[in-house]
Amino acid sequence: MSDRKLKNYDRYLQSLEMYIKASGLTIKYATQPGDGSYSLKFRRITVDPDLTETEELAVILHELGHSLDDLMVNKSTERALTAAYTASELNSATKEQRRRVLRCEKRAWKYARATAKKLNIPLGVWFDNIQAACLKDYKDAKK
Repeated sequence: MSDRKLKNYDRYLQSLEMYIKASGLTIKYATQPGDGSYSLKFRRITVDPDLTETEELAVILHELGHSLDDLMVNKSTERALTAAYTASELNSATKEQRRRVLRCEKRAWKYARATAKKLNIPLGVWFDNIQAACLKDYKDAKK
């Protein structure tokens, strides 16, 4: 992806960490499949520690987007979405499940942009490129 250094990276990361804490979430750095994840059950964002600065910020913003998205869905939708993500990870998702996951991913990126704006974190081409690459992975998943 992008290995670009950001001038105000430390300030942006600090803003994100304060926002995460104020939202009642925690953040953990750990090696895992994928660059990041959000757990509704544990109210935790997990981020791969080996990401570049731009990747780290984009992933944190995106996972925050998932936390906001989870506030908007009812229990029935949440169960269907969890099943869709599980099936996707096992490469056994139906076409509808893949569409459901892609819609959720797009919403999380939309909320990521809104959160960045709220926190005065300017996004640029670096963010667009990371978003496009991540969405491409979901679009290219077993069709």
